[in-house]
Amino acid sequence: MPNTPFTSRKGLTRRSLLGATLAAGAAVPLAAARPAWAGPAAVAPAATRFTLPVPTGPYPVGTVGLHLVDRSRPDAIAGPGHFRELMATVWYPAQDVQRYPVSPWMPAGAFEAFVTDAGFSDLAGLVPLTAGHVGAPVRRTGRRLPVVVFSHGAHSHQGDHTVVVQELASHG
Repeated sequence: MPNTPFTSRKGLTRRSLLGATLAAGAAVPLAAARPAWAGPAAVAPAATRFTLPVPTGPYPVGTVGLHLVDRSRPDAIAGPGHFRELMATVWYPAQDVQRYPVSPWMPAGAFEAFVTDAGFSDLAGLVPLTAGHVGAPVRRTGRRLPVVVFSHGAHSHQGDHTVVVQELASHG
């Protein structure tokens, strides 16, 4: 009896899985919608905004993006006049987050390219939000807090692991 593989030869990629998840997230509210009725008190519904799962820790989360440039190290691949660069995102336990905007999951242009490439261009304007508040002050506890350096690794994108790092930050 031959074995039939569960996935195709191409395999299940994170991109296709995320695309399917986003599509399902958009389809469920549409399937549950009731017939519309126009009356004098009818109000247009607000646009649906996707959000990543809320962290379970006791602390709100702050985030800040960093663009680091090492001007002592020329970048041979980028060419003359270019130096080594590193993009990093810091997630941390925060305080007083109400005044700070919620961070999008990824920049709008990157998200648009991502969903278009995955075949869901109708979701391009709906960048999901994270639980992180951009630039919120760090929570001071009077004790040292652990630092986790997380690298998403090859063939991955930092957005693939946002839920994990904000979860860790929410626990201090």
